[in-house]
Amino acid sequence: RQELTVIDLGEQSFLTKDIDIQIGGWPKARDLSVMCRQFVSMTKAGVSILESLKMLCEQTENKRLQDALKEVRISVEKGETLADSMAEHPKVFPAIMVNMVAAGEASGSLETALDRVAVQLEKSHKTQAMVKKAMIYPIAVCVVAIIVTVVMLVKVIPSYEDMFTQLDTELPWITQFLCEFEPWNY
Repeated sequence: RQELTVIDLGEQSFLTKDIDIQIGGWPKARDLSVMCRQFVSMTKAGVSILESLKMLCEQTENKRLQDALKEVRISVEKGETLADSMAEHPKVFPAIMVNMVAAGEASGSLETALDRVAVQLEKSHKTQAMVKKAMIYPIAVCVVAIIVTVVMLVKVIPSYEDMFTQLDTELPWITQFLCEFEPWNY
């Protein structure tokens, strides 16, 4: 007989069977970093891991992280290591975090490991923010270029078609193609 604890009970239809429809996104690096910092503060203050997990669960705003922390606490209560309990939630806790916690548990320096995880997650968050910020301008330029191209092809070139046909010279093949292209050749 397995000693399992029901965390969520509800009817599951064929539409939601393989789909995770929980409201709220997966925890971001910032959420996990804050959680690690709080965990370090609590354990340094002498609070037990179980009590720390309980408090973290109550303080966490992200629903998925909160649910994962509840399950981690239950697993730790049953005797599993913190790292093994976290490893059961790979979408919530990244592999680097699980491995660092395992190393911290093995060496007896969990606080140091969690502190390093927090630093790494903060660096990751900053890097992602910088990449997003750097991509805004090129994306905006591409969007404007596409809009200008469409306006040119749909409005400007057809208005010059009569002028091009009145010329007695041979037009370049690309100009002929654009003038004869069906979508704007009314």
